[in-house]
Amino acid sequence: MIKLLLKDAFIYTVGSSLSRVLSLLLLPLYTRLLAPADYGSLDLLLMFAVLVNIALAMEISQGMARFYADEESPKAREIYASTAFLFTIFCYIAFTVVAFEYSEFLAARIVGSINHVVSFQISVIYISLNGILAFLQNLLRWQRRSREFAISGFTHSSTTAIMAIVFMYGLDLGLEGLLLGMVSGAFVSCFYLLILVRRSLGLNFELTKLKNMLGFSLPLVPSGIAIWASAYVDRIMINHFMTLEDVGVYGVGFRLASVIGLLMVGIQGALTPLIYSRYEDPETPRQLAKIFRYFVSAAFLVFVTMSLFAHDIFVMLTTAAYYRGGDVVAYLALAFLFSRMYIFAPGNAIAKNVSTIMWISLAGAMLNAGFNWTMIPEFGVQGAAIATLAAYFCVFLLQMASSQKLYPVPHNWWPLIAMLISSTGISILIPIITLDFSNLARWSLNLMMIAVVSALIVLLRLVKVCEIRRLLSLLKV
Repeated sequence: MIKLLLKDAFIYTVGSSLSRVLSLLLLPLYTRLLAPADYGSLDLLLMFAVLVNIALAMEISQGMARFYADEESPKAREIYASTAFLFTIFCYIAFTVVAFEYSEFLAARIVGSINHVVSFQISVIYISLNGILAFLQNLLRWQRRSREFAISGFTHSSTTAIMAIVFMYGLDLGLEGLLLGMVSGAFVSCFYLLILVRRSLGLNFELTKLKNMLGFSLPLVPSGIAIWASAYVDRIMINHFMTLEDVGVYGVGFRLASVIGLLMVGIQGALTPLIYSRYEDPETPRQLAKIFRYFVSAAFLVFVTMSLFAHDIFVMLTTAAYYRGGDVVAYLALAFLFSRMYIFAPGNAIAKNVSTIMWISLAGAMLNAGFNWTMIPEFGVQGAAIATLAAYFCVFLLQMASSQKLYPVPHNWWPLIAMLISSTGISILIPIITLDFSNLARWSLNLMMIAVVSALIVLLRLVKVCEIRRLLSLLKV
């Protein structure tokens, strides 16, 4: 299981890494051509996009994935995939027609101004293409076609980057140019993926199979909306209590913090299909505990590194108007990790216990809203980041506790807790201590702290020396 995970995760991570590197390379361009208020508008439009992609097609791709994995017959798999795909296409066509009809009303409610009607209409096209793209990418995941998945992601990001430069810099279209670049990337990737999966899809549509998939996926819609609320309530409340410029500054900080998600992309893309196909194997829980130890070790090492050098990265990639975003990176990077670590708590998904997933997500959304409502007026954008971290940590505890009852995994929690406390303390305290240090002194201390965290990983036996040798040998095969 670990060998299969490493191979697939490596491919997913490489593909996503190339995409994130392109995004980071373009960040200086974006922050110079877009004012913080424009960046804030982009964040609000993307927030709307995520909500639509979650709710519109009723999470049908999740239902397809659950039944697709259990089918042995290629024909039955094709019918499930085709039924879900045709349903997805119908939903997004209907959405596009309605959204264009009421574009002025929706633009005023989402962005706060009818001056952004054209930007909103372009984003509607992007939302529909992106929803279809996400479905096709999920189909590749469940077919275990990790290479094609990685290529499609790179195609998407590179086309988006090239066309965004053309529209923003060459034609001076600003926010609309960036959105047109995103539409171009989604369109090219959809075309490429349709060619790849054409033999897995057809015009087969079975109402019975649609009902089966929706029976699994519909209860996940409130859960998905709650997850969306948890992910974006910070920006909604920053816009309410503060300004659109603050939303833009916070959004850039979030984008830098989300780079840590590169670790999650590979693991998430490879691990979930493996768990679904092997959960009955008595060795799987022990293997999952080992994978979790490895993940925590890598994740917290990256988390500490990003947090310590956040200010320097902001100075290098952005303008002075965005520098405040560096203050939220440590909190948001850790929050991002906790928000994605549900993949290590598979018990509810294996048991198809979707109601528990829904209630945990709803609880997380309420906690996040309450924390942000309390902390933003007092501490500004940094308060939003701390509130988001606190909420996601609580959700992770609930997810893990409920999962362990249904599918116990033999975790050794004390070394993991010690790693969390030490890494968080270093990431938050060292930047405060070194605030007035020279660059050389600050960088030297930062590197020393990274070495300390590396040593702790071995001392706490999160990764044993013999396991490092074994992992290296697996990678060579």
